[in-house]
Amino acid sequence: VEFIIYSAHPLTEVMATFCVIPALVLAGDERVSYRKYLVIGLLLGLGVVLRPHYVPAVGIAAIMIGKMNWKGIWLPMAIGGTAALVISGSTDIAFGQYPFEWFSNNYQRNIVDNVAARYGVSPFGTYFGFLAFLLSVPLLIVLTLLVRLGAKGNALLITVALVNILIHSFIGHKEYRFIVLSTTALMLVAGNATGLLVRRAATKWPQWSSSVFTAATLSIWLAASLWRFPIFSQYDQLQPPIAAQAMDKYRNDPALCGFGVVGIHFSQIGGYSRLHRDVPLIIYQGQKTKIQP
Repeated sequence: VEFIIYSAHPLTEVMATFCVIPALVLAGDERVSYRKYLVIGLLLGLGVVLRPHYVPAVGIAAIMIGKMNWKGIWLPMAIGGTAALVISGSTDIAFGQYPFEWFSNNYQRNIVDNVAARYGVSPFGTYFGFLAFLLSVPLLIVLTLLVRLGAKGNALLITVALVNILIHSFIGHKEYRFIVLSTTALMLVAGNATGLLVRRAATKWPQWSSSVFTAATLSIWLAASLWRFPIFSQYDQLQPPIAAQAMDKYRNDPALCGFGVVGIHFSQIGGYSRLHRDVPLIIYQGQKTKIQP
């Protein structure tokens, strides 16, 4: 469900996931070629550039993929990764910045100045709480069992997923989108396990066509997704109606020169993703704030 919701937003976590996951899947291909590891290195490098927080998980992935094959695997991966860094640095220069200036600024603001903490901090196990709430405990248990069943041959995906969750658990400010790499990887493993169960069922009950088991399984997963969709799409429920209605009403007003909100927390406003207008957005969070004309 989150893939559908996030697909309309160019979030760096999502774009990084779209780079890292194909690299991990490609690494599972037993065919060995210089070009293959060159592409893997490029994709992993782009993933790191888009989401530097993925460095530990990507680093573990590189170690698991490269092993001790320095010339055949590590060299092309290093070349591909370097190419990704060059692309990023060149883009910075093209926009009038020095290479990776965005990273130093991000580090200064979020690590040194601790700005991210202003948006809220959560305890270590929060991500497991997120998963239990969004997926439901029964569905989370089912997915865990499927991941356990599909572990054979998918150690790379599982390891990257768990390392990524662990690293982000140490970061005070937590959002579900930060671990979309992990949920994507684990869903792929669960999907593989589901396919294995379908094949086992078709073998055990040959009188039934395998397409019957496939259709039944797809129906079950579709029903589960539709069941949890309202939970994932509760954004409009969290946004106060008055703020949502005002944004919807005035976003296309040519006379709109700014938008002010009083007494509502900034996380419930919707921001420019709801307003869709390049005008100042002013938020007064105090209940007793008075705006002078």
